[in-house]
Order: sequence, then structure tokens, then C-alpha cells
Amino acid sequence: MEFGKVAPEMLSKIDFGLPSEPVSNQRFLRQSSENVRPPFIYIGCPIWVNKNWVGSTYPPGTKDKDFLKQYARQFNSIELNTTHYHIPDPQTIKKWCNEVRPNFKFSPKFLQEISHHLLPKGDAKGLTQVFWEAIRRFENHLGQSFLQLPPHFGPAQVDKLSKFLDEIPLELELAIEFRHPDWFEGANAEKLALVLESHSVSWVITDVAGEREVSHLSLSQSSTMIRFVGNGLHETDYPRMQNWANQFAIWLKNGISEIYFFMHQPNNDLAPQAIKHFIPMLNKAAGIQIVVPQSYQSLIQGSLF
Repeated sequence: MEFGKVAPEMLSKIDFGLPSEPVSNQRFLRQSSENVRPPFIYIGCPIWVNKNWVGSTYPPGTKDKDFLKQYARQFNSIELNTTHYHIPDPQTIKKWCNEVRPNFKFSPKFLQEISHHLLPKGDAKGLTQVFWEAIRRFENHLGQSFLQLPPHFGPAQVDKLSKFLDEIPLELELAIEFRHPDWFEGANAEKLALVLESHSVSWVITDVAGEREVSHLSLSQSSTMIRFVGNGLHETDYPRMQNWANQFAIWLKNGISEIYFFMHQPNNDLAPQAIKHFIPMLNKAAGIQIVVPQSYQSLIQGSLF
């Protein structure tokens, strides 16, 4: 991910602290605290195809055709970026669903043609319906879908955003990432929050080094999606992960209903390893017991002694 990328020598100069939580979050947390079911926590990566995970995250000798099956044994969700470039056919979706566990969730990223071209023109309804008819085939494995707006889509186009949200199917669970900096300022942020809330859409929170305003902590419903963009397990990644573990603990205590957390690292080679660090932090901070993904490399080394 190039958005918000900075030179390594600049990382130690950045304040990675999270902002104060908006007071408006309280109404979503109070509402969700009345739910009887425990919150759902989905943690995953943006890919499952990575040969460099074989022997560490995947068992030694794992073949390409078995990558998704092994991925789903380690994680319970994925930020499905392949749908940003093309719509998968029904046979492919069925195959994917057959390879994952019952509680696994796919979070399809909206087609780039929709998010970057048709939506800004106010003409996304037709293709969005086609996209929805495809991804609904995930059925119980369909998680919160993810729409990433381009940096040039700003508050002046809020009416086009409202039109788009009016047109999407009610069954579609959606989270939207905004990149234009003006969305996060004063009245613009307040108006956006109301638009998202009125459509039950999550406001994606992105923790990235060079664009700190997008780590905003605003909830627009009782669920949220966080995209953590690390820097190759640079020393600054660890306190950042601890910050999120602490924030999750607060949200879980106060009744949030659902959290999606997707880990990005350069080339994503270290994304599983980062998650293996993050989950113990979260378990300790929140007093919960999420299973830590298995490390095959550790098992191999341990067997020698």
C-alpha cells in the first residue's frame, strides 16, 4: 500500500498515538451493550496467496492449491482485494466457501470501476447491483464489504455518496474508507458521520504512518473495520499494535458488536507474524482468549532440542 507510506528514517519522528475517542461513539456502544451475544472479532490479512508463508504460517510443503484452506485454519477473515479488479464467477466463490471453516468471513473490496469511476460520476447503481448479486453467493461467509474511495473524492461530492448509499441493497453490510483529508475536519466530519449512520455503514479506520488523520476512531454504527498498515515490524509497529489492543479492550467492555481488523505489511510477508504479536496483546488487554495462529517454523526449531 503506497497511501501514507513514509521513508523508514521518518518513522521514529511520527506520533503514532491514537486520538481521543469521539463522544458520539457512546450511543453506538450503549446500544450494542444491550445485545445478548458476545462481540465478533475478525482478524486477517489482505491475501492468502504467499509462497513465503510456507514453512512458517503454512505447513512445510503446502501447495498453492491448498493456500486458502491453510489460511482459513489460521485466521477467521480476509480483506478480499481480488474483487477490486474483477468479479469472481459463481464456481470460484463456491470453491472458496468450501475451503474455509463455518465462521470464516470474506470482506470483498468493491470493484475499482465502481469506487473510482462510476460512484464519483453518480452512476454506480447498475454495476453495484451486478457486484452484489455476485458477492451474495458467499452467503454466511460474507462479511462486511469494503469500499475504498479515491483521494480526489472529497466532501464536495457528499451528495453523490448519499445517492450511492440510498441505492445499495439493504442486506449489504458496508464499510467505507475515505482518503481526502477534508473529510476529517470539523463540519465535514460531522456531516459524513450522520450520512454513514443513517445508512448503517461503517467508517473505516486506517492506521498508516503518513496520514494520521485517517486513524480517527469514529464509529458510525456498533461495528467497525480497522486497516493497520505496518512497516515491516519496525520498532514502531509494536506500540501501535498495543494501542489498538487497548482500544479494542475499551470497545469490547462497552458493548461494540463487531470488529474487523486487517493487518497490512510491506509485501505482506510479515503480516501473519504481526498478527501473532497482536493477538496476545489483545488477549491480555481485553481478558479474552483468541487463538494465536500457529507458527510452523517454531515447531520445527523446537523439535531439535
